[in-house]
Amino acid sequence: MGVLNYFVLSLVIAAVSGDAWQSLKEIPKPVKPSVTEIWDASLLRHLSALPEDPSVINTRFLLNTRTNPVDAIALVRDDALGLYNSPYNSTKKTVFLIHGWTNDANHPWIISSVREILINEDANVISVDWAPGAGLPYLRALTNAQVVGAEMSLPYFTLNDAGLDPSTIYFEGGDVATHLDPTDALLVDVIHTDKTFPSLGRNHVGMGFETNTGHVDIIVNNGQEQPGCKDTLDSLVNKPEDVVTLTDLKGASSIDQYVCSHLRAADYFVESINSACPYSAFSCSSWDSYLKGTCYSTCRNPNACTSLGYHTGDYPARGTFHLDTQSTGPYCNLVLRMEVDVSPNQVETKGSIKYILIGDVGQTKEDELYNGIISNGFILAEYVTVAGSNAYRIGKVGSVRLRYQKDAFKENEIVVQKVIVQQAETTINAVE
Repeated sequence: MGVLNYFVLSLVIAAVSGDAWQSLKEIPKPVKPSVTEIWDASLLRHLSALPEDPSVINTRFLLNTRTNPVDAIALVRDDALGLYNSPYNSTKKTVFLIHGWTNDANHPWIISSVREILINEDANVISVDWAPGAGLPYLRALTNAQVVGAEMSLPYFTLNDAGLDPSTIYFEGGDVATHLDPTDALLVDVIHTDKTFPSLGRNHVGMGFETNTGHVDIIVNNGQEQPGCKDTLDSLVNKPEDVVTLTDLKGASSIDQYVCSHLRAADYFVESINSACPYSAFSCSSWDSYLKGTCYSTCRNPNACTSLGYHTGDYPARGTFHLDTQSTGPYCNLVLRMEVDVSPNQVETKGSIKYILIGDVGQTKEDELYNGIISNGFILAEYVTVAGSNAYRIGKVGSVRLRYQKDAFKENEIVVQKVIVQQAETTINAVE
């Protein structure tokens, strides 16, 4: 399957072998494809449309390298001399960045990704711009994606496809040839941030896939409205499939202002490229289990953890993973497991246990670990998060300061027998 057969609203990153563009320039110019059976109107897709001519979509390939990190060079398919004279290096990794619906290659996440990738490694970064074909209506952009997919269907096998909250609309439930799936690359990793769900008396209209669709599926904050976001797509449509017939964004230039959670997948990805905080995601069967701390691991087991974003491919783990984030950037949390064992001779009491983590670099502010009844032999095991903005101001945790605050008329103290702090050992080759 092609690299972009399956995305319109969503965002795609494809990492390929070094000779990718050499292969691309040898493909004949694309022709306008017919609407095949799998893309035609069906029970899943009640409406269908023909794609526009490639000359209208005007797909462009914009190259940045460490030689030209800011000013991109447009690569022309049949211009061998232009390619030869460009800074493209076929011995280095090539990364394709593909924007989504109503956007273009000047989108902030594309510009930021180019910058951060070139800081991280010496690679060819090609931003794919198909803006003339990516506008309203959604249905036309969806079918135009077939044309862009044909232009991106190179005679090589993609090493890694990363889907940033892939769009569910007219994709999910359809033929696998129309959406991202594990056959598309050696590694397909997907970040989920914007599922549809009922919330506070209203129906949150999400854009992202409900089901897992990769080798690695990372579900951030339960895949629902992200911390710090207020999604307003429900002011435009009542349900996701209504986006297909949407003709007016109420004065907005793109869908972005309505889908904060959907775009957070790109924010997390960009931050992950050079973050010293490892974006640890833990293998877990459910969000409830994650919140209870039962899925926490120090990551000594290579299958227990992965890292969200650019470095997922550095980890062997496959499956479903969970993590939570901060509401503003830096979003990454450093996750630790803390266990407090109370003496078997403890007299039952009630109150709160506060803690301060003390590392070899600094310490956290005091926070609450537990509030409730404490009795003899009580073992408190909780996971705690340290915001990425100060996680590496702490360093390796060496000690913990505990403070007990009793409720009225309760025992004045608790006797702690043991305290254990487990700090995840996921690491990445980051620029600190």
